[in-house]
Amino acid sequence: MQPPSHTDGRRHLWATAARGSDEEHVVPMYDEEAIAERIAEIGARVDAAYRDIEELTVLAVMVGALPFCADLVRRIERPVQLVLVEASSYGDGTESSGEVEFDLERARHKLVDRHVLVLEDIVDSGRTLVALTAALREIGVASVRSAVLMDKKARRVVSFEPDFVGFEIPDAFVVGYGIDYAGRYRNLPFIGEVKNPSRGG
Repeated sequence: MQPPSHTDGRRHLWATAARGSDEEHVVPMYDEEAIAERIAEIGARVDAAYRDIEELTVLAVMVGALPFCADLVRRIERPVQLVLVEASSYGDGTESSGEVEFDLERARHKLVDRHVLVLEDIVDSGRTLVALTAALREIGVASVRSAVLMDKKARRVVSFEPDFVGFEIPDAFVVGYGIDYAGRYRNLPFIGEVKNPSRGG
């Protein structure tokens, strides 16, 4: 893979990784082209799965799934209603806290009797998507499926299998393309692994 080459700052991240620095740095895993190709594939699969549905409601889990959502909805060839919800189980660390927080009440009127596709950047423990899909069923959606950009099966603690998956990844802490570590790295156009994360975040 060639190093991403968009800004001096992003090239610096690659260079730092190449030197084997003991400081925090990011090692690229998937570049922009690979991400775009996989999202196009997911879009085609979503269209096939919902071919008999006139309109789809896409619920994106903020903040990490926003780039994934923006790119995926443009690959879906049917009317889409977009709903955003904040959900978190991480805080500022690299380990899931196990406590899932979200609020669907403000969006309830946009979800009842709708066919909902939940978008998440990454599923690891599975707690967030288990809780969110259960809450959507309780609200009374017509159906609910999920699409994730990345699936980290090694970290699963509850039974959950997303319907559409971009990449199955190893047990690594990843950032970029909307995913952060303590608020950093969301703007990287590629997905990479954080090496030697600083204790203070």
